[in-house]
Amino acid sequence: MSPKKFQDELRGKIKPSKFFEFTSNPFYPDKCLGYGGTKWAVSTSFEFATEVYRLLNIKPDYSHIIKDLSELTTSK
Repeated sequence: MSPKKFQDELRGKIKPSKFFEFTSNPFYPDKCLGYGGTKWAVSTSFEFATEVYRLLNIKPDYSHIIKDLSELTTSK
C-alpha cells in the first residue's frame, strides 16, 4: 500500500489532532497522534478482542467491565 493510500485510509477513520490542525505536518503520523487516533486504536482493539471471544464462544476476561466500555465503538 502506498503511503498516500495509507494516509487516505486513516483520514476517514481518525479525527486529526487539534495540536497539528493548522500545520503542514503530514497526516500520518503527526495528525494521528491525539484523541482521535487513540480512541480509534482502543475501540478497534476492543472490537477485535470481543469478536475473538465471541468466535471462541468463551466469556471475555473483561466481562466485568463491559458496561464501563460502552463508549468504545468505532464508526463504520
